[in-house]
Amino acid sequence: MGTKVTVRRFNAAGNDLFATIVRSKPADIAGQVQALTSDVSLTEPLRGVDGREIDVEIDVEYIPRRREFAEHLWKYFGHGKPLAHLTGDLATWNWLSAVWLVCLVNDSGLDRDAVLGKQEERWLLTHDILRYHRHLVSGPFFAYEANHENPDRAMCLLATPVNAPGEVVERIAGKRSLAIGSVCHLATSLYYDAEAGELRRGHTSSPGNPKAFSYYFSQLDVNVDYLGMSVDALLDILPKNFERWVKLAKVGRSQAAS
Repeated sequence: MGTKVTVRRFNAAGNDLFATIVRSKPADIAGQVQALTSDVSLTEPLRGVDGREIDVEIDVEYIPRRREFAEHLWKYFGHGKPLAHLTGDLATWNWLSAVWLVCLVNDSGLDRDAVLGKQEERWLLTHDILRYHRHLVSGPFFAYEANHENPDRAMCLLATPVNAPGEVVERIAGKRSLAIGSVCHLATSLYYDAEAGELRRGHTSSPGNPKAFSYYFSQLDVNVDYLGMSVDALLDILPKNFERWVKLAKVGRSQAAS
């Protein structure tokens, strides 16, 4: 059962204190973070595009998978929604991160240390383009937003648990040109089993794993406009080390078309 809370944002002092708590990982981290999110001296109300205070409640609940979690956030931050103008606001996302940290630690039934992880970027949103996708709360939303016209094509980025994004997310979402359009759809075709509703078994193993996928398209950046190519055309130019995944992708696409 979820809890309704009015969305706020951290002020500078609150953001700094949240960062300190995340880095130190005290034994009672959930309690400390929960107190932080409601402290009026460390947080502030949201404001609309006109500068006036706005009052928006959000349901905070444990949602295991990135797809459903992103859809939940889309109801508030999606295009035309009340908080759409705040998708670039680090202080709002970090406040939401703090709220869901409490939820994940207390309500998920998962091991505390596994939830918290070792990377501070899981909870502290950064503007660093190489690491921002690791944020557990905003990461699923941004992946969904970039492919909102057909999220099914971005399941390579949305199929895994919120608390364990995995190797595909790390390699694909970490580069903007791979996380959108036909290239993202290609990665989904290669590594996602639509019938099973999960990533294909062995997708992290060589050859043709997500690391190789990212490396291959980084090489193509120099002289190939792959963003303008169709999925079928992209499947045909993948080198032989992707053969196993290409075969599975073509079977899956054929089944989906029939």
